[in-house]
Amino acid sequence: MASSTFQQKTEEEWRQTLTREEYRVLREKATEPAGSGEYDRFTPSSGCFVCRGCLSPLFPASSKFKSGCGWPAFDRAYKGKVKAVLDLSGGMRGCLSPLFPASSKFKSGCGWPAFDRAYKGKVKAVLDLSGGMRRWEIICSTCGGHLGHVFNGERFTDTNERHCVNSLSIKYMENEPSPPLETEVLNPEK
Repeated sequence: MASSTFQQKTEEEWRQTLTREEYRVLREKATEPAGSGEYDRFTPSSGCFVCRGCLSPLFPASSKFKSGCGWPAFDRAYKGKVKAVLDLSGGMRGCLSPLFPASSKFKSGCGWPAFDRAYKGKVKAVLDLSGGMRRWEIICSTCGGHLGHVFNGERFTDTNERHCVNSLSIKYMENEPSPPLETEVLNPEK
């Protein structure tokens, strides 16, 4: 996705920075198999989750919850760090940006890491109409890396929002961002 608002790297630089699997998820919008991710069942009480591509903080660990979907789920993101947009491009990018506070991670039982919020401005939701479904894709606001999808109205948490995230697109950090970041609910349908 070419955009002056995203951190720019050549595809060769991304290939050198990311593993083959990370590249497929962050840059090519692949989805890891349900239940296979390292963060699906990992639910820290503190810290954050960052973008594996650019290290931008996305979700506080406290926003992670158990949704049972097979991927990590979060109910909010750090303000301005995650974006929801209509996905018509066919390819996304990764950057190692901090995405999710560790305290936002929870056990969802869905097979993927689950978070209930992201770092403000670090994750964005993108509408995804592939496979005959209406879904909002979420991407890192810093580098445009594909994170997963956001769903509303499932009533898992008080925010009524689930960010379903690939473990390969995020990285856990033991510390919260300094200075602290505000969180937000994306609610892409409004």
